Amino acid sequence: MRQEMPHSSSPMPKISLADLILEWKQLLKAATPYRDQKELYVQLQKLEVAIQQFEELEGLRAELQARRQQATQELEQVKTNGKDAAMEARQVLKAIFGINNERLVQFQIRPRRSRLKIAALPPVEKVPSSKD
Repeated sequence: MRQEMPHSSSPMPKISLADLILEWKQLLKAATPYRDQKELYVQLQKLEVAIQQFEELEGLRAELQARRQQATQELEQVKTNGKDAAMEARQVLKAIFGINNERLVQFQIRPRRSRLKIAALPPVEKVPSSKD
């Protein structure tokens, strides 16, 4: 099911932003000689404002995209530095408390626990079931 725009009689064809601004500039250039006829200048002024705003916003969008990429790179570096610092801090804590100390748990470090040696138990005999 196609969703239509509420105030549009026909859907607008998809056009790239670069093509759209080029189309507007060409229209402005071609219509400028007729500026004084039937108050065309009013619409041409609106078009000039739209072109100017469009170009300013495109510049802002490009700047924000570049800043976002920079922020992403910086976040990755901070994340790497933080992981390294946490790993080094855990190593120092292990040196302070020893690798077997249960207090390491409070620092999200698993202490090395000795394995319990289970005495060899005799095998469990199966009890016959009474399904008969």
